[in-house]
Amino acid sequence: MSQQSVEELAAKLAEHRQSLVSVDSLLLTKSGDETLLKLREDLLTVIEMTKNLLALRTKQEQAISQAQNRTSYSWKIGDRCSARWSQDQQWYSARITLSENNKYDVIFLDYGNTESGLSSKALRPEKQVTISDLEVEMKVRAIYEADGLFYNAVIESIDDTGLITVMFTDYSHSGQVSVDNIKLTAASKKRGASDAATSNESLDKPLIPDALKILPSDTEAQKKAKRSRIKAIKSTHRFKKLEDERVGKKSTWQTFHSAAIKKQKLGIKKESMFRSPDTVDGRVGVVGSGQAMTEFSSIGKLQVAKKEVSPPT
Repeated sequence: MSQQSVEELAAKLAEHRQSLVSVDSLLLTKSGDETLLKLREDLLTVIEMTKNLLALRTKQEQAISQAQNRTSYSWKIGDRCSARWSQDQQWYSARITLSENNKYDVIFLDYGNTESGLSSKALRPEKQVTISDLEVEMKVRAIYEADGLFYNAVIESIDDTGLITVMFTDYSHSGQVSVDNIKLTAASKKRGASDAATSNESLDKPLIPDALKILPSDTEAQKKAKRSRIKAIKSTHRFKKLEDERVGKKSTWQTFHSAAIKKQKLGIKKESMFRSPDTVDGRVGVVGSGQAMTEFSSIGKLQVAKKEVSPPT
């Protein structure tokens, strides 16, 4: 299994933190719920572990960047790159907007914020994406032509010329981009042949990465760290199942309610037996109270007219 990048770890950290916010919101209405409290504890553990992994991976990528910087790279205005933001020392997609005296101004393409006066050490080439990396229905980040920034998107089609049609999911807007304007994310995974058969099973069981399998050669510290990570993954999966069940129950009730409404006959007004009576003499709760009795016409004896028969001639 390939090592996770800084961007992927940062995305996972943000996801875990969002899950923690959701759990805290549920605890406001279900204070003392043991399942939620346990889940919160596990999320705090996995957040701490992810932060440590992120810090370690950042140091590794910084070392790689320093090695790359030993080879001179000529940056110019308009170039795409990865730039290190001074606020958190993480690397993000960027475009160079100014180059002067070996100092660079950039705009970060995910958020639109800018930074000035970066040295060449704070810039590095961005990982290239090829057509072979992509497929229809894959979740990616794509540049929107109007402002030149990245947004969440799903690939709708890829034509023979390499032009890619995407749907910007946050805005329900389609657009066409080249492969140069596509970026992969942690959610950008190709669907394997066996994925369709195992998709239902994955809903019931959390996916444990191969890298977390405990090996005989692992030290006790490594085994403990892996067990803790597996436990956190299972807890996150359990929380997702609880949320899916809640949404499912809501959907089932809405479907039932809609079906019940459709069963009512159109054009017929149903009246409550507890409505106000039709007259001052009527009583509430008695159907038809206050109305006069039904009048029937009297039925007399059936008279059959005799047919006169003429005598034969």
